[in-house]
Formats: sequence, structure tokens, C-alpha cells
Amino acid sequence: MAKHINRSAVTVALNALPWLSDNASVSQPAVVVPTVQESPETVDHGDPGTISDALKNFSLLPDDAHVRQPVVEALFACSPATVWRMVKRGTLPAPKKFSARVSAWNVGELRKVLAK
Repeated sequence: MAKHINRSAVTVALNALPWLSDNASVSQPAVVVPTVQESPETVDHGDPGTISDALKNFSLLPDDAHVRQPVVEALFACSPATVWRMVKRGTLPAPKKFSARVSAWNVGELRKVLAK
């Protein structure tokens, strides 16, 4: 027989939790909610004073590291559209596609472009 606890629109089936015995009392639901952490490369475009850790420490990153688009925008002081125009022109290397929605630029390749 399943025992359920409803709290804040979350239902926890106690029989799915093998470490609880039938006689165990539970004051809080045993739910682990993952926290959302900002990516180190995330730049808050709403606050012009915000500088990401990846941008602050760009000189310390190894050449084989990768950074996301907001860091590239900040490095070249341009808009997202300009980043893609530069990629199309060949003045900026194309990013590496890690998944359907994740692309990132190689730090070593960006340093070569910045050195020119």
C-alpha cells in the first residue's frame, strides 16, 4: 500500500524510498530539489556592471578551455548578432557544438584572434 505526503504540490511516494520502513514517521517530504546555478560564463545583460568569472579570469584559462557566447561578446565588445557576423566573415572562429543548444568557443583560438 502506497503512502503519500502532499506538500507544495509535490507528492512523494514513501514506498519508493527503500530506506524508510513501514513504521517510519516523516515530518518533511524526502525530496531533493536541484538548485539552479549560473554558468560561470553567464553575463547578466540587465546589469552592465556584472562581469562573469570566465571573463575576469580569461587570462588564466588554459588554451583548451571553452567559453560561451556572452564572454565572446564582452571580449570583442560587440552584440550577439555581430559575433555571428564575425563567424560568417571568418574573422572569428566558429564555436564548437557540444549539444543541440550548447556552443562554445575555444580560448586558444580566441587568443589568436585577439593577438592580431
